[in-house]
Amino acid sequence: MIDYPTMYRKLFNAQTDAVEALQKIVEKLIEVQRQTEELYICASETELTILKAKENKSNFHE
Repeated sequence: MIDYPTMYRKLFNAQTDAVEALQKIVEKLIEVQRQTEELYICASETELTILKAKENKSNFHE
C-alpha cells in the first residue's frame, strides 16, 4: 500500500527547507547590498547628482 502521509510529509519538509534556504539567501543579499551602498556613499570621490524626472503623459493612467 502506498504511504501517502509519509510521501507528503517528506515533500513538505523538503519544500520548507528550500523556502528557508531561499529566505536566508535573500537576507544575505540585502545585507551585502546595504554594505556596498554604504561603501559607495562614504567614498571620497562620490558625487551624487539629482536628476529631474521627465514628464511623459503616456506613462500616467487616468
